[in-house]
Amino acid sequence: AAMLDLNQAYKLEELLNAATDEEANEGWVPRTHVVGDVKRLVKKSQALVSRSYDILMERMACDDSRGRLLALEVCHVLMLRSKAFRDLVVENLSMFLELTNGTKRRGRGLPRPQDAAGRLRERSREVLREWAAKYGTYYKSLAHAQRYADSQSAGVASREEDHPAEGGATAANQRELHDQVLQILVDLPDF
Repeated sequence: AAMLDLNQAYKLEELLNAATDEEANEGWVPRTHVVGDVKRLVKKSQALVSRSYDILMERMACDDSRGRLLALEVCHVLMLRSKAFRDLVVENLSMFLELTNGTKRRGRGLPRPQDAAGRLRERSREVLREWAAKYGTYYKSLAHAQRYADSQSAGVASREEDHPAEGGATAANQRELHDQVLQILVDLPDF
C-alpha cells in the first residue's frame, strides 16, 4: 500500500504541474480534464489533499503571474470540495493573500506579465468573496481577507487615478496597514 501512495503522490504532482503550466494551458484557466483528474485523486486520502496544497503553494510562489493564476484556479476548485484543503488555506491565509495580491513589503509585488498580475488580483478577490459567502460562518478570517483584498485594490486604484504623482507617505501607510491586517489574520482565533 505504501508504494501505491508514492505512485499516487507522483501522479498528483504530475497532474498539478500540468494544470499550472503556463505554456500548456490556454487563457486563464487550467484544462478541465486535468483538474477533474486532480479532484478524483485527492479524494483518496488526507495525505494527498495536504500534498496538493503544498504543491499549489509552491506554484503560487513562481515567478510568473500566469502560473499563479492557474494555481489559484485549482485551489478554488479544491477549496470548494475539501474541508481539509480549506483548513490548510485558512491556516496560511496571509501567505495566500501575499501570493495572490502581492505586497510591496520586502519587495514582493506580483511577477510579470502585468495583464496576468492584474487578472490574478481580480480573480483572487472574486474567489475570496465566494469563499467568505460560503464558508465565512466557519472561517471568520475569510471575510477579513476578502475585505482586505477589496480595500487594497480600491486603495491602489484610487491612488493611481486621483494622485498619480503621489506615493511616498501613502505607500508607507499602505504597507503599514497591510502588515497590521496580516498580523490580525495570523492572530485570529479559530471558531
